[in-house]
Amino acid sequence: MLIEVRDDGDDGWEFVSPWNDEELHEIHLHNTFGTRSHAATTAFLGEVGKLCRRDFDHDIQQWKINETDLNAALDWIASIEPRNPIEAATALQMLALHRMQMSLSRGALNSGGMVMTREAALAGKLSQRFAMLQASLRDGRGTRKPISRQSIKVSKETHHHQHIHVHRRDQQNDGQPHGPTDALIDQCAALPSPNQAGDGLPLPSDEREARVPHSRGQEPRRAKGKG
Repeated sequence: MLIEVRDDGDDGWEFVSPWNDEELHEIHLHNTFGTRSHAATTAFLGEVGKLCRRDFDHDIQQWKINETDLNAALDWIASIEPRNPIEAATALQMLALHRMQMSLSRGALNSGGMVMTREAALAGKLSQRFAMLQASLRDGRGTRKPISRQSIKVSKETHHHQHIHVHRRDQQNDGQPHGPTDALIDQCAALPSPNQAGDGLPLPSDEREARVPHSRGQEPRRAKGKG
């Protein structure tokens, strides 16, 4: 959008199309504000102009709307894609809140010196109002903000402990004397036996007595034979 100086204008200037095709420019404005009404488009365009800064034009010696702010505001509204005048009005209010919030934020920062609490509080409230308008616009279109769902899966794990006892040979157990191995037992020879039945060797009675020590002062007794 261009601003052209005209003597017959209300403010000494008017909005003009940057293109040669006037009809295409009108269609573009109607799509920007979501309406086919020429009167509604003109009214919205005037309201947008009032939210923009004014610069002093030395050529015409008067104040006029800053073209950069005007085109940025129109692009803002067009990005929301209003479908009707109500949505266009909501977009215009969001633009106004954004401009005020930015101005108060600059004042709250105080050029980096210190934070002004009053301006900071007002800027925070404007930010909340902006979010409310955005939610209202979204709800009016039937597109709610997607809700993220978190699912937690609980699984049961069973641990089975099994103890295995391994009897290893001495050569497999680093030579530790934990007990005789099967190989060592096999190598031991059996004691000699006087008979094939494996009975123990009988000892004579005299030899048994000789092996028993006598008490002091006592002679060994012999069994008396029967007369």
